[in-house]
Amino acid sequence: MDKLILMGIFNKNRADISNFISKNVDPYPYNRDRYLYHILLAKGVRVMNMNIRRKLMGSFAAVLLLTMIVGAVSWTEMNEMNDSYETLISDRVAKILLIKDLKHGVVEQGKHATGYMLTGNTAYLDWYESERTRFSSNMKALQEVQVLDEAIRLASKLESLEEQYAEAVSEIVSYRQAGDMNRVIRMVEEDSSSIVQQIELTASELEAFQRKQMETTLAETAGEVRMVQVTVLATVIAALLAGIVLSLLVTRAIARPVKLVAQAARRIADGDLRDADLHVRQRDEIGQLAGAFNEMKRNLSSLMLAVHHNAAQVAAASKELSEHSAQAVQASNHIAEAVQGISQSADHQASRMRDNKQGLEDSSTALLRIAQSATSTAESSEEAIQQAEGGKRLLADTAAQMRNVQMTMEQSAEAVYNLGEQSRQIHEITQFIREIAEQTNLLALNASIEAARAGEHGQGFAVVAAEVKKLADQAGEASSQVGSGIDRMVGTINQAVEAMRRGGGELQAGTSIMNRTGEAFDAVYDAIRHVAAQAEEVSAATEELSAVTGQLLESEHQVAELSEHISGQSQTSAAVCEEQLASMEEVAVSADSLNRMAQQLREELGKFKLNQADTSEGLSDESKS
Repeated sequence: MDKLILMGIFNKNRADISNFISKNVDPYPYNRDRYLYHILLAKGVRVMNMNIRRKLMGSFAAVLLLTMIVGAVSWTEMNEMNDSYETLISDRVAKILLIKDLKHGVVEQGKHATGYMLTGNTAYLDWYESERTRFSSNMKALQEVQVLDEAIRLASKLESLEEQYAEAVSEIVSYRQAGDMNRVIRMVEEDSSSIVQQIELTASELEAFQRKQMETTLAETAGEVRMVQVTVLATVIAALLAGIVLSLLVTRAIARPVKLVAQAARRIADGDLRDADLHVRQRDEIGQLAGAFNEMKRNLSSLMLAVHHNAAQVAAASKELSEHSAQAVQASNHIAEAVQGISQSADHQASRMRDNKQGLEDSSTALLRIAQSATSTAESSEEAIQQAEGGKRLLADTAAQMRNVQMTMEQSAEAVYNLGEQSRQIHEITQFIREIAEQTNLLALNASIEAARAGEHGQGFAVVAAEVKKLADQAGEASSQVGSGIDRMVGTINQAVEAMRRGGGELQAGTSIMNRTGEAFDAVYDAIRHVAAQAEEVSAATEELSAVTGQLLESEHQVAELSEHISGQSQTSAAVCEEQLASMEEVAVSADSLNRMAQQLREELGKFKLNQADTSEGLSDESKS
């Protein structure tokens, strides 16, 4: 059986297949039909592997061949029917007409002979001879076309009777010329009349025979006409059935896989990537389209999985950035409060120094108050030193947090950039689907043109081409929807990248401000230590105030200037801390915005339904990362 199938596949001729069946196959009809079915199945495999152009051309060629067969059969049968009618008209009817002419000629001969006998006018004899000549030519023509023995016998008998009648007329003419009218009348009554009656009877018998032959031929022709009608009708029905079968086969071979591709594309457009691959056995353009669609779906599923993984990383990074930003804001608040306290202390110290100076100038008796003020100044200086040291530590911690935030934002920016690259790959894949749909649309247009050329026999294929075009349009629309979704995703990713860039810039600015704030704190710390030293000097000088009042006044003047300087530096540091706090708040807002964008991206990705195994694998990778 395998050998027989191979013979069918490699297009062996019918004689080879028949010989093989007669030698190797069971002679029972059922087994023969079963083997022939396998041959047709093998032929069907070859047809499935043909491209669409060959399928359509083969179908149109089959329809044209069936049309030619119908036309050839009709032409042959019509020619046979025409030959029958020509035989009927040219043979049977012509013979009947010749017989009628012979009968008419005999009657005319009798009339002219009688006219001469009655009148003696020789013109009747001339007419009589003319009728005899015409009778002779008609008889010769009749004998030439006779083929049946009975017709030949009757024609010979008619010719013999005519000759007897001519002899009788010749004898009567001689008696008429001799003036023997009695003999003429007796011969006319006894001989001529009986011969004329026999001639008419024989002619009528020959005519009846020919009419019977004509009726027989007419019946045969009617039977042939019915046979022609049945043959043409059967051929037309067979051609119609073959055309319907070819239309159904081609429609199923083209429309069904295209419909499967369109349905799968619609599900992908709805975000469902869980379907199994399309299985199309054809190796034509439809099979190539299904293969490309399967590869596109696998690539899109992998890309969605990677995007989902990167979106999760972006969300985690943005959340961590938000937490660090909140910590940085809190630290900045503490620094601002500390700097504000330093500023207030410096202002208070400057005010008291002015009061002390005024008191020293007004009265030397205020030495005790000056000593107390010096002691208070020393204590405030110690407190300011402690606050300055705490501020330096807070600044160092804030700088470290800012560096961590900057590294996290750089990682987030890199992940978002990778996400954008993968989104552009998705856009290229959807563009490839759109190009495939356009090619399918062009194929459907070519099929419509071929169907229009085929006329009525190509209407079925025109419907097929219209369905193919409709499905190709649906596939193109679905890919456009996927492309639109990817474009929106790319826009969201670009916004995230821009937000990350702004956050990075703000973070760099905050880092720079923090560095300047640290330098300012160093200056404040040095100044406060200097104030503490001066306060100790003031406390020591208070014991010797009676001797060195001038020196104390000068020292008070220096301390007042230094306090003014400390107050200015503290106000500057407070302004810097407020600016840093505002920058950190902006960083926190940017981190929150990035987190919201990441959540929005994950919500958009949640519209795509992936296979459970792929999703589990992606989640495990997420947990590992």
